[in-house]
Amino acid sequence: MVSFRPAGPSSVAHRDFDRVLSSVRDLGKRHGEHAPLVPGRGRVGVDGDGQADHPVKRRGTPFDAEIPAPRRLAQGAVMEIDAATRRNLELLRSLSGERQGSLLATIDRTRTGAGARLLAAWLAAPLTAPKDIAARQDMIAAFVADERLRESLRERLRRVPDLERALSSVVGLHSIVPPDAFTADTLGVERAGNGVLIDDGLVLTIGYLITEASSIWLTTSRGTVVAGHPLAYDQASGFGLVQPLGPLGVAALVRGSVGSCEVGDDVIIAGHGGRRHTLKTQIFAKREFAGYWEYLLDEALFTAPAHPQWGGAALIDAFGRLLGIGSLLVRDTTDGTSQVPGNMFVPIDLLKPILADLIAKGRRSEPARPWLGLATEEVQGHLFVTRVSPDGPADKAGIRAGDIVLGVGAESVRNHEEFYRKVWGQGVAGTDIPLKIIQGVELRELSIRSIDRFQYFREKPTY
Repeated sequence: MVSFRPAGPSSVAHRDFDRVLSSVRDLGKRHGEHAPLVPGRGRVGVDGDGQADHPVKRRGTPFDAEIPAPRRLAQGAVMEIDAATRRNLELLRSLSGERQGSLLATIDRTRTGAGARLLAAWLAAPLTAPKDIAARQDMIAAFVADERLRESLRERLRRVPDLERALSSVVGLHSIVPPDAFTADTLGVERAGNGVLIDDGLVLTIGYLITEASSIWLTTSRGTVVAGHPLAYDQASGFGLVQPLGPLGVAALVRGSVGSCEVGDDVIIAGHGGRRHTLKTQIFAKREFAGYWEYLLDEALFTAPAHPQWGGAALIDAFGRLLGIGSLLVRDTTDGTSQVPGNMFVPIDLLKPILADLIAKGRRSEPARPWLGLATEEVQGHLFVTRVSPDGPADKAGIRAGDIVLGVGAESVRNHEEFYRKVWGQGVAGTDIPLKIIQGVELRELSIRSIDRFQYFREKPTY
C-alpha cells in the first residue's frame, strides 16, 4: 500500500519542488499559454561537467526558468526488475501483451507523452532510498492537496511540445548502390544519413541518399532495424521517400511551414540518435539557392552553426514541427567578420503539392524539366564547366570540362539562376537546348538534345 507523506515546510525536497513550481508558474505568466521549448546553447545534452546544456527559450529569448540539471543516479538507487518479473507483475503490459489491464494503464492520468514515459520508467525501476521515496511523495502530496494548481499545470503542460517524441521520429538511413550506377562515382556506393517519419507512414529524406539504391536500411533511436523500399525521388525539390517494410515503432513528426519561422529564430537540427545528435542552431537566411548540378530552389532555409551529420536531418521549430530536410554543408554564411559553416535545408512546404504524386507514381506528374548533365561553377560573372556526366546530353554534344557557358540561344547567362531558368524555359525534357560556349579559343554554338534525368540512371530505380 502506498501512503502519502505530509510535506512539511522544512523538507528540503519540498523546497526544491517549490522552486521548480515557481519557475513553471513564472513561465506561464511571462509567455502566455503557448510557450515553446527549444534547447539552448550549442549541442543538446550533457557537457563534460555533467551539467544540462539546454535552457528553455522562446523565439531566441531565454526564459528566466531553466530546466534543472540532470543528476546521476547512484548505484542501487532504483530497484532492478528483470523483464520476466516485469511481465508477470503486469507493470507496463498485461500478460496478453496489451497496455490495457496493466498497472500503468490503471494509474496513468498524465497529459503529455513525456509524462507518460516518465511514469512508465518510474514503475519499471522503483526508487529504493527512503529519502528519495519521501521526496517524490512530497511532490505528489502537494498536487493532491491543491486541485486548482494541479489542473492549471496540467493545462499548461498539455501545450508544451514533446521534444523526445519529435527526436524519436528521426531515423538513421543506410543505402547500398551498385558499383556500376551512374551516381556511384560522385555519391558513393554506400551512403549514410538520416530520414524523418512523416504522417503518411513514410520516411522523408534527401534524395541523393537513395538515388539508384538497391537496398536501404532504417534504424530507430531504440535500435530497431527495418528494411526500406525507395519509393520516390523528386528531382526539382531534392526530396526522397522511403517505404519502411516493417513497423518502426516511432511516432510521425508533424509538418510545419517555413512561413511560421523568421530569420533569427532558434531551431533544432536533429539527426538519428536522439539528444546526443541534436544541435541548437539559428536560421540566418531564407533565400534562393542554386546548385552546380542543375538544381534551383526559389527559397531555402540556411542555418548556423552547422550540424556535422546534415544529410536528411530534421529541422524542427520551437513547437516541435518539421520545417525542412537537411541537404548541404554551406560555407557562405558570415558572422560579420568571417565565414561560418552552416547548413542548407529544403523547406517542408515543397512536399505537400507533390506528395500524392510521389506516393502514387514515384515522381511528380508534371512534365520533367530538360536535363543536360552539366556541372558549372560561377567565376567572375562566367560559368565554367567543371564536370560533364559521362554519356549524358552535354557529353554527347561535345562539351568538356574547362569550357565556358556564355548563353542560352541569344540570351547571355552570368550565374546558375539565369542559366537554369533560361534552359528550363525552352520547354520540357527532350527539347533541343541551344548553347553558346567558349571551348579553348573557339566560340561555338551547340544544340543539345535534353533528356529527363531519370532516363540517365543505369540501375533502373523502382520510382
